[in-house]
Amino acid sequence: MKRHVIYRWFFDYEKEEVWLNQMAAKGMNFINFALTRYLFEEGTPGEFIYRIELLPQLVTHPESQDYIRFMESIGVEYVGKWGRWAYFRKKSTEGPFEIFSDIDSKIKHYKSIFTLFLIVGLGNAIPGMNLFNIMLRRPNHYISPFISLNFTLAVVTLGLATRYFKKLRGLKKTKQLYE
Repeated sequence: MKRHVIYRWFFDYEKEEVWLNQMAAKGMNFINFALTRYLFEEGTPGEFIYRIELLPQLVTHPESQDYIRFMESIGVEYVGKWGRWAYFRKKSTEGPFEIFSDIDSKIKHYKSIFTLFLIVGLGNAIPGMNLFNIMLRRPNHYISPFISLNFTLAVVTLGLATRYFKKLRGLKKTKQLYE
């Protein structure tokens, strides 16, 4: 089968998931990922449904490995990883494929994503502010790119944290309606 490499960057896993499923609908089956590099293999259009999940531990952690084995035992194929993000797929002929079937599991997942983006955002904003403060005291052209990178990552990840916080709040309100 013919393989294709596509370079793409996503900060939003839901948009990435939609894109992977659009590619699958065209017969481009996702088989591997490395930072911005997606590897696809030509196949039958619509053969697979893809889902992405942020695991509580790194994919290499024993608990995550147990979870992946569980997913495989119910007919879900583990495709790849990036840190704590796991990529899964299932044959579309086997019916719908949702990892989060109830509101509590969605809330838990969004909490994990919100926390991750909040930590990464603050982890870039604080050093960025410190570098900026140093540069104001002693102008140094060498740290300017690091300040820009820190603030850019902080803005993007804190923006995503805000987005997931709003989704989380919406899910909690929905849950209260049904209790």
